[in-house]
Amino acid sequence: MAVAIALSPFAVIPAVLLLLADDPRRMTGSFLAGWFGGVAIATTVAVLFSDVIDAWEAPAWLSWLRGAVAVLLVILGIRGLVKRPDPDGGGWADRLAGATPRRALRLGAVLSLANPKVLLLAASGGLAIGAEGWAAAGQIVAVAAFAVVASIGVGGPLLLHVGLGPRAEAPLRALEAWLARYGDRVMGIVLLVLGGYLLLSVLA
Repeated sequence: MAVAIALSPFAVIPAVLLLLADDPRRMTGSFLAGWFGGVAIATTVAVLFSDVIDAWEAPAWLSWLRGAVAVLLVILGIRGLVKRPDPDGGGWADRLAGATPRRALRLGAVLSLANPKVLLLAASGGLAIGAEGWAAAGQIVAVAAFAVVASIGVGGPLLLHVGLGPRAEAPLRALEAWLARYGDRVMGIVLLVLGGYLLLSVLA
């Protein structure tokens, strides 16, 4: 689930475009901090919710809730597969025009907390962590690890830029163009597989 979040175009495309703007590392670092924080918050809330449920006898509606999440993931996956590519790449260039580090931080948090796909995946990951029955320290480590993996889509391009410097521009532009065309389909496949897996686990 964390890998699926990392593959989200909502993570990678803004990160790549910010690396092609002025003051790229500071801008992308701010976006990364916001994205990581948003994923960590959503996952933590789901873990706490799971802990509260475990304190009582698991209600019948909990399995229905898990089934609903699985169905939503399947629906979102199908939508991603049939969606036509946006010729302007989703309008990210216009959204990021004139961005500042503070705005990039806020954008990273908003995109991770307000996007239904990312939120559903983070919530599913948090429920899975909570179901393991670990102590608080173990849950904190698991949430942090989940958020780190979910942030690879932002951190990877940043590390590429740090390692290659100006030479990173060509591969970053190629990555941005590829994701603008195929990112929704890749995300759709991942969501469809995860949703199907969760649905089978509920029905089993």
